[in-house]
Parts: sequence; C-alpha cells; structure tokens
Amino acid sequence: MEVPKYTKLLTRDISSIKIGVLKEGFTKCNSDVEEVVRKAVQMLKDKGAIVEEVSVPMHHDGAKIAGPFLWEGSYETMFGGSGFNSCYGGHYATSLQDALARGFKTSPNDMSATLKLVCFIGEYTRRHYHHRYYSKASNLKRFLRQAYDEALKTYDVIVMPTIKFTATKLLEEGASVAETCTRGLNMVGNTSTFDVTGHPALSINAGFVDKLPVGMMIVGKRFDDATVLRVAHAYEKLRDGA
Repeated sequence: MEVPKYTKLLTRDISSIKIGVLKEGFTKCNSDVEEVVRKAVQMLKDKGAIVEEVSVPMHHDGAKIAGPFLWEGSYETMFGGSGFNSCYGGHYATSLQDALARGFKTSPNDMSATLKLVCFIGEYTRRHYHHRYYSKASNLKRFLRQAYDEALKTYDVIVMPTIKFTATKLLEEGASVAETCTRGLNMVGNTSTFDVTGHPALSINAGFVDKLPVGMMIVGKRFDDATVLRVAHAYEKLRDGA
C-alpha cells in the first residue's frame, strides 16, 4: 500500500468535502461544549463544506463493545505478553518486556487503582468466562464498523465532540477508589469506539469554555487519513485566521 505525502494534500479548499455531524456524538454533551463544536462546524460550512446531520444509532453501543478490549485485551497484553500481544506484526522490544515483567511481579502496588481494576476484571473474566465476552465484542465489532462505513459512503468525514465535557479538577488526596476509577474512564464515550473499528480519528481544538479547551473529533474512512488531516488543517487555518 502506497502511503501518500500527506503534507502535499493539505489544502484550504474544502468546497467538495461532505461533513456528517454525528447526532449520537452529542448525546448527554454539555451544552457549552456542544455550542463550541457546532460553531467550529459552521466555520467549515461557511467556507464551502457540505454539512448535514447524520445518525449512527449503534454509536451508543460503541463504548460498551470497546469494554472487553479494554478489560480483557489490555490485561492479556500487559500481563500475558508483558506489553505485547501474540499477533503483533512489528518489532518486539524484549528489554521492555523484561522490565515490565519485573515491575509487575515486584511492584504491583505501584499500579494505579484504575489499572488494578483492569487487572481484576481481566483475570476474573478469563477464569470464569474464558474470554467469551471478548469474543462477543469482536463479533460485534464488525457490525459497528459496518455502521460507520455505511455513513461514510455519503460523507467524507463525520464530526462530534472529542469529550463531552471540559477538563475536570484533580481529585482531592484520599479520594475513593470508585471516584478515581470513574474519573479515569469517563471520557471515552466518543473515542473508544474508533479504537475498536480502526477508523482514523483526530482531535483538534475547537475553542474554549471558561479557558478550558474543547476538542472536535474528525473521523474518516478507514485508510483515508489524508482526508481527516485535510479537514483538520483547513479548520486550523480558519480558526487561527491564517
């Protein structure tokens, strides 16, 4: 597969670009965050992009489908493969594997509460359910991917808020394990689904709410990173007045 020279494809002309604003991506989104993202999309529309709302109902299931990959997949990769999975096609850094294996065995208490939770769930589902939920998620992944592929037959990219709220304050010292884990995992509603499906996605600053940044996520067809970068580049120039 030939990799294009992405920098040569970064033009400000987006008059032929069709953008789908993902309806489900705004569900339970803070109103001020939604306003910032929609204003960013309007800037692209004013420059000639074709903008329409699009619905992918299965998007609501995306984070749930991603769950077993997070719990079971991460656990098996970190502990079963000491940082690498068994089907990895690149270079295996054996020195890194040795270091991770030593660290996990000798200093498990140094792991964060969130990582410990991943370990507990990963080991529990392995022992009692022999990874059947990971397998079910893998089967559903095909349908999730197909749902986005169907939308992307009409649109070049789809957009939504990266995270539906602005950055939160750090937890106070002594916060409960439940609070810590919730805070560590509550921002993946829109993002984790594309980790599963393999669609290229990019987050770009769309503006600010109370001096806190708001991200707009641009998602494209699989293997079409160039269009995602092109739209992001065009918006960046509009945003900055360059």
